[in-house]
Amino acid sequence: MTTTVQLLWTSGHAGLQGNEVADGLAKEEAKEAEAMPEDSRTTTIQEVKAASHKSCMIKWQKHWENSSTGRTFYEFFPSVEQK
Repeated sequence: MTTTVQLLWTSGHAGLQGNEVADGLAKEEAKEAEAMPEDSRTTTIQEVKAASHKSCMIKWQKHWENSSTGRTFYEFFPSVEQK
C-alpha cells in the first residue's frame, strides 16, 4: 500500500476557510496516536538511530571488556561511552 502525502504552507488560521477544522482534526489524530499501543505505532528514524547507536555501544563495550590488548588504558577508561 502506497500513501502519497502533500504538504502545503499556509500563512495561519485567520481568514482561511477550513483551516481551523483541519487543525482540530490534526489535534484529535495526535491524541489518538498517543493512546495507541506501542507496538502499533510507526517507528521514527530517530528511534531507529537511537536503537542502532545503543546496540553498537553495547557490542563495543563487550569487545572492550574482553579484549586482551589495551589493558593499561582500560584501567583508566573502562567504559567506551564518550561522555
